[in-house]
Amino acid sequence: MNNIVKVSLDTISYQHKPNDYDIKLINNRLIKSKAEISIERLADLVGNKGRTFAPAIFGKKRTSDEVLEIQLLCLDFDNKDKKISINEAIARSESLDLPVAFAYETFSSNNCSKFRIVYRYYEPIVNMDFYKIMIGILLELFPEADKATKDPSRIFYGGKGLITEVSTNVVTPDRLFNALSQYYGSNNKEKVERIKDFASATALVQKTKLLMPVLLFMTEKVWTRLYYIIKEMKNFFRMKRYL
Repeated sequence: MNNIVKVSLDTISYQHKPNDYDIKLINNRLIKSKAEISIERLADLVGNKGRTFAPAIFGKKRTSDEVLEIQLLCLDFDNKDKKISINEAIARSESLDLPVAFAYETFSSNNCSKFRIVYRYYEPIVNMDFYKIMIGILLELFPEADKATKDPSRIFYGGKGLITEVSTNVVTPDRLFNALSQYYGSNNKEKVERIKDFASATALVQKTKLLMPVLLFMTEKVWTRLYYIIKEMKNFFRMKRYL
């Protein structure tokens, strides 16, 4: 699989968290700094060299309604309220079969107390409603993460060191839905209620109403087929690259 991703990547490296003046300059540069780069090179520039990046590619300005596509799903752990260690977060990812592309320590961290984890989706997402469902699953699996990361226009400052090895493996819709099913446990009644809550919270009910009956009566085997159901829905409604 091609290891190249498209991101908005700053051209300046920092050795500290950018200040307000720096942030204004970064915002101006990011709109013009679209990069097609290998995941390995991106991890090094962001995690080790302190480059700021936005997972999204933008149109004329850096706003959520100007996002053209996005392929990286990023989680930010500042450990202010709900706490989790990097080892616990990585172990949870592994137990749910969600490969981490890379993780790095933030500038304001002490002994890896604050970090970011980056997942690579198998292809660019061009529908932001679908993006919010995919990032919503990750935020459900990691309630310790900053909920602001659901904003597709968000930028992420670089860090002071990679924490993990870089992986070229990707996450897919079926992997994410299976992880959610596993995380919710084997109690079917409880699972149905949690699925309903998740569907409402992510606007899954409003955006894809035909999925609700599937979500309510899913078995483990049906979860593994949901990706293909969504694909079929895409064709049925003739949506251009809904996934």
